[in-house]
Amino acid sequence: MSIAPVSDIGALPNVTPVSYGPGGTGGNGGSALGGAIANDGGSLFICSASITKNTATGGNGGNGGLLNGNGGNGGDALGGGIFRRIGSPISLNNVCYSSNSVIKGIHGLANGTGANGTDGAANGPNYWQV
Repeated sequence: MSIAPVSDIGALPNVTPVSYGPGGTGGNGGSALGGAIANDGGSLFICSASITKNTATGGNGGNGGLLNGNGGNGGDALGGGIFRRIGSPISLNNVCYSSNSVIKGIHGLANGTGANGTDGAANGPNYWQV
């Protein structure tokens, strides 16, 4: 059995070039609220406690899609020990904080001529309220 040379096969069928739309924006990173405790609408009372070695870490933004997609934003990290939403009653008596931290989410990268996202915020290693 012999194989015909390419020149003897004939013309290829018409092929329509594929075109792509613009790349999508990368997803935003999620926010981290309170590495140990998040008081987001309830009442909180803490007496004689240590809040130690907790971390709130914001999620990283996703990278932009092909053909000029924008990068997503990094997520915020608020309150490595305690996060409190203003309006949520809180009472802290004899509470010690030690070695708590917040780590912001990093922005996603753009593709092509898209724009990079922005880094998240990192606020309140021990306590933060908004």
